[in-house]
Amino acid sequence: MGKLIIIEGMDGSGTTTQTKMLANYLMGLGYKVLSTAEPTNSSIGQEIRKWLKEPLEKEPDLTLLLDTPAHIAYERIASRQGPKDFYETVPMLNRLRERYVHFVQLEAKNTALIDGSASPNEVHNHVVSVISNKLERAL
Repeated sequence: MGKLIIIEGMDGSGTTTQTKMLANYLMGLGYKVLSTAEPTNSSIGQEIRKWLKEPLEKEPDLTLLLDTPAHIAYERIASRQGPKDFYETVPMLNRLRERYVHFVQLEAKNTALIDGSASPNEVHNHVVSVISNKLERAL
C-alpha cells in the first residue's frame, strides 16, 4: 500500500508549489502519485468537503507543515491576481500560522515543520530530505 503524505500550510505558504514539485520528483523516481488539493467553494467542492469531514480510512504517514511568516505569505498572496479572501491579512495569517505550529507540537510523531520562507527549490530539498528521513523505507 502507498504512503499518505500531507503538505499543509496557510495560503501563501507554498503548498501548491511544493505539492507539484514533490509529485514530479516522486514520479521521476518511478512512483505512482495521486495528488489532490483542497476543494473549491463550488457546489461540487461543497459536496467533497462534506465527504472529507468523514474520518480518514488511512491515517497520514507524514504531515509536512510549510511554516511561512505571515508577512511573506501576505506578499505572495498580494502578488496573485483576483479577489482576496477575508482572512488574507497579515494579522489573520499570523493567527493561522500560530494554530498550525500548535498542531505540529501536538502531533509531533508524524509531522514535520518545514521553513516555507526559503526559495521553492530550497524548500523542495528540505521536503525531500524530511520524507527520506521519516519514511526511508518508503523511498
